[in-house]
Amino acid sequence: MGTANEKVIEWSGSLSIEQAESLKEELSNALAENKNVVLNLSKVEDVDTTTIQLILAAQKEAKKRGGSFKVDKSISESTAKFLNLLNLPIQETENSAM
Repeated sequence: MGTANEKVIEWSGSLSIEQAESLKEELSNALAENKNVVLNLSKVEDVDTTTIQLILAAQKEAKKRGGSFKVDKSISESTAKFLNLLNLPIQETENSAM
């Protein structure tokens, strides 16, 4: 669920360009309202490059605002491989330990 200073976003399914606008809006709102954001992808089946671009942009925006943006390590093997290929940091969070 996150801490008082942290917003957890949970995505699921197959994420592609078709969902990009709603995903972008959700990330933008979370970053505007919270200093620290955690993205939980544990229920995501696969992602495309558009989704990865959104994640990279969110990380950059969080850093610019003096906050943090983490991808929870509780993800599928295929998603982990894709994120690792792009050198995206996958971190253990409070939610990963549960």
